[in-house]
Amino acid sequence: MMDFGFVDAADIHGIDFTLPEDGFQTRQLLGNKAGAIVPVIHVGCSSWGRDSWSNLIYPRNTQPKDKASLYIEKFNSIEFSGFYLNTPRQDMNRRLMETFENRGCGDFIIYPKIPC
Repeated sequence: MMDFGFVDAADIHGIDFTLPEDGFQTRQLLGNKAGAIVPVIHVGCSSWGRDSWSNLIYPRNTQPKDKASLYIEKFNSIEFSGFYLNTPRQDMNRRLMETFENRGCGDFIIYPKIPC
């Protein structure tokens, strides 16, 4: 059984995430139109360090220092709550950006979570 938004780790490998073929109306609407704008979609999570992702997103026994590198191979954005929990420091911002820039992630987007 699956609760909305939650799947037991043991069941994840048995789920077929294949999308169905587009229907006629979708193909007609989104068909090859000259000058059509192709959207850029960013997909990410709220953290790259979850231990529960071992053997799902990360190989088993992945070291914490290696998780960011593996994360950016699969996703192109992240929600960063460090600014929400603490006052941002310049050195923290610089280290965070260097983490991604040094790995060739020019299009990687960091979405800061900030208090209202």
